[in-house]
Amino acid sequence: MDLGLKGKTAVVLGGSKGIGYAIAKAFLQEGARVAICARKEEELKKAAEELGTLGEVYYEAMDVSKEQQVYDFADHVAAKFGTIDAWVNNVGITV
Repeated sequence: MDLGLKGKTAVVLGGSKGIGYAIAKAFLQEGARVAICARKEEELKKAAEELGTLGEVYYEAMDVSKEQQVYDFADHVAAKFGTIDAWVNNVGITV
């Protein structure tokens, strides 16, 4: 299926496992570049290595409950890929 995502950049918060991982994988299979983040760096690194076999992946360990970390992550992704075309908030937090 061609969803017109080739060359686009997708961000998936909570992309190291479960639904987030599956979403990141689907974006990569459609030709998008993907940036993922999660709190647990080891799980995140493993996911990025696996997903990296499908396409270009950027990853960064961060805590989405810290607002500035989310802004910084967005800045890092934009600096790496030039743009952000899709953003998936696949996390749940209590503030």
